[in-house]
Amino acid sequence: MSRTLFRTPGLAAAPVPDAVPADADAAVRSGWTRTWMALLVAGLAILAHYGVLDAGFLNYDDNGYVTDRAVVLEGLTGHGALWAFTSLRMANWHPLTWLAHMLDVTLWGTDPMGHHLTSLLLHAANAALLFLFLARATGAPWRALAAAALFAVHPMHVESVAWISERKDVLSVFFGLLGMLAYTGYARAPAAGRMAVVALCMALSLMCKPMLVTLPCVLLLLDFWPLGRVPAPAAKTAGGVVPRLGPLGPLVPLVLEKWPLFALSAASCVITVLAQDRGGAMRSFAENGLLPRLANALAAYGAYLGKAVLPHDLAVIYPFPASPPLAGAAVGLTLVVGLGWLGLRLARRAPFVLVGWLWFLGALVPVIGIVQVGLQSMADRYAYFPYMGLYVAAVWSVWAGAERLRVRAGFGWAGPWLVLALATWTAVGSLVPVTWVQTAVWKDSVTLFEHALASTRNNFIAHCMLGAALSKRKNYAAAGDQFRAALRINPEYPMAFYNMGLELLRLGRYQEALSPFQEAVKLNARDPNPLDHLGIALFHLGRAAEGMEYVRRANAADPGYAKGRDDLGYMLMETGRLDEALASFDAALTLDPSLASAHYNKGVALLRAGDRQGAARSFARTLQIEPKHVEATYNLGALLLTSDHTEEAVALFRRALALDPGFAPARRRLAELGRPAPAPPEDAPEDASGDTHGDTHGDAGERPEADAAAPAPSGS
Repeated sequence: MSRTLFRTPGLAAAPVPDAVPADADAAVRSGWTRTWMALLVAGLAILAHYGVLDAGFLNYDDNGYVTDRAVVLEGLTGHGALWAFTSLRMANWHPLTWLAHMLDVTLWGTDPMGHHLTSLLLHAANAALLFLFLARATGAPWRALAAAALFAVHPMHVESVAWISERKDVLSVFFGLLGMLAYTGYARAPAAGRMAVVALCMALSLMCKPMLVTLPCVLLLLDFWPLGRVPAPAAKTAGGVVPRLGPLGPLVPLVLEKWPLFALSAASCVITVLAQDRGGAMRSFAENGLLPRLANALAAYGAYLGKAVLPHDLAVIYPFPASPPLAGAAVGLTLVVGLGWLGLRLARRAPFVLVGWLWFLGALVPVIGIVQVGLQSMADRYAYFPYMGLYVAAVWSVWAGAERLRVRAGFGWAGPWLVLALATWTAVGSLVPVTWVQTAVWKDSVTLFEHALASTRNNFIAHCMLGAALSKRKNYAAAGDQFRAALRINPEYPMAFYNMGLELLRLGRYQEALSPFQEAVKLNARDPNPLDHLGIALFHLGRAAEGMEYVRRANAADPGYAKGRDDLGYMLMETGRLDEALASFDAALTLDPSLASAHYNKGVALLRAGDRQGAARSFARTLQIEPKHVEATYNLGALLLTSDHTEEAVALFRRALALDPGFAPARRRLAELGRPAPAPPEDAPEDASGDTHGDTHGDAGERPEADAAAPAPSGS
């Protein structure tokens, strides 16, 4: 027995097998029953990934998205929302992702548990939405439950859930699944309003991450199966037979109706290419030619399939191979062609094989590496949406095989159901422990990149990132070893040179820092960071004119580089050019109104220019953005003291000491006022200020120093 789903005028619907016999199917037709099934699969997702709540922020992109992004750390604000919609930071235009991170800060502050909880709940919601979509589209809720359960627990999805920077991934798929669910309503009764809802969901998805640019093509596959909307090639009418329009003729109406979705895809592709190129994430064909890209793409397809079946050696970064992976490409080509041929052979009696396979292949196209973004050859996070096609193909194939066995062996209707339940239970039971282990890998940066080095070969990026993480722990010797290991593998990796320079700069070894910064500049002149820090090193060596020239080059390389304007302003201020310095600070704050160091340095410049009220406003703004800024706290207190606001000043001096018990200027000021102060630490110097700054400690500004070591954005 079979039935036809979602007939629409003028379209011939394909027959779709019954989900289960009527007596078993009736039990899950209730909306409440499906709700409980959706909650069950959501709970399974939480059970598999709850370990992410123990993880912290990472030094790989999390700093760019949250911990070092001042506008995000302010929480959800009006000017932050404007910035989100106009920014191409992190080599992407994804305003809803920025707003999501801002909302997290508003809700949870900088506690990573809250940020991880949001991602975990979104993954659980996605598992539930996948179930609801498949159950509605296919009329087979038990198979939908099995496919959604595989999605909920598969270890390849840990990266999307555990990495705070991949909020864009889970959020993008959330809106994409809502759009697919809405599309089932459109398929039942096509109407412009319903297509508008689908388009809105797709637009929201693309504003989180441009991964789902292939969604219109996935919907075309779903038109073939399970929605049964592909028209018959010819049909008899009152006037005779409608002639064929060609092999693809029946698809023309289905393509045309989706023109708003294809328009969104095209617009997103253009914006993404511009953002990736401007952010320096896009690789040129001079760096990676077409042949290596094609070979890597085929090898990656094979690797994705292998990790779907046997998820092993998972890593946060798989570096692009130094030479074309010909053996892997041969395996991948065999799998792509072989499984594609099998899908075509089974297209009539088992259309789910072809649909699931093409869903997997097509959804990976934007990130398979033909257009190379970043240094990775593949990524676990890229499988988050494409693997859904594999889950559908696998689950429906198991059911179909069990159904054939039932017919031949004469088993009752419960046979396929029991086979599916046993297969699902076995798969889920095998995958969940692996997911628990993989979740623990994301505990912190050191653990993450040590695991990446153990799981991959010649991973210079992981060496560099492990060095950055060790540097943050002040293990400078071990960090230097990791940077040198990265350069032994890839002597032309600019970020390793840059990070080595940062280490030397941080240690005050300015002369030694020049060489690695110069190498980094030579290898990547478009990156403003090495240029800026080379200028900082030169300035510290007393070569102010040279230093300022390099910082100006950094600003020219990236017109949106606010830190460079701040650093240039400091150098101008220290050389007595206050008017130019103030203009440079204003330029920095125009680009990034939440850059605390620029507000602080502007306050110092205004103080030197004699504008005490303006300086007080700048210090107050600094503290709004960075409440633990010791010098700004003290300086604002000192300025309030000069205007007879003694009690407010005393409170600020005490707060400065609470932030830094060894901060001698605040202790001295309290002593002069006859106010008690906590005892200084035993190892504190007698007067950290040297008593050279007059009424304020901040007459010396906030010197530009080394940033936290990190590679270029992942660009994903």
